[in-house]
Amino acid sequence: MNKITILVLLFSFLLANCQKKPILKNDRIEANNTERVQTINLNQYTNNTNYFIKTFDVNKDGIKDKIVSHNRYLGDELLLFLGSKDGNYNFTLKSTNFSEDGGNQITDIKETKEGFEIITQFPDRGYLQNTYWVSGINNKFI
Repeated sequence: MNKITILVLLFSFLLANCQKKPILKNDRIEANNTERVQTINLNQYTNNTNYFIKTFDVNKDGIKDKIVSHNRYLGDELLLFLGSKDGNYNFTLKSTNFSEDGGNQITDIKETKEGFEIITQFPDRGYLQNTYWVSGINNKFI
């Protein structure tokens, strides 16, 4: 094969496999500026065995909130839904549960005085445990 044939094949392959990717904006995905919008809601996770849900007052406003996390070995996604007075849950935060491939895995999420703590453990050798504290005062999470 000569160089021109190789370049034509490479260009054809690249052109065939180039696609526009969705752009992530806030809590929804907009693809190519069309009206197709996918929002994140709690119902997606309530009966999903890949996730577990904890319920307590994260931001200390007197209303129960929901924290959704991937189960062990299934990912590191953590989502926060703040409760409202009308009984609905509003998507507020997408973050990590600090699980690592080949490393610590989430074991629990517990309520604290200022917010919540995420507990991870290294299950294979020894007993290494990490705790990450998240403060939820005034709906700002640190």
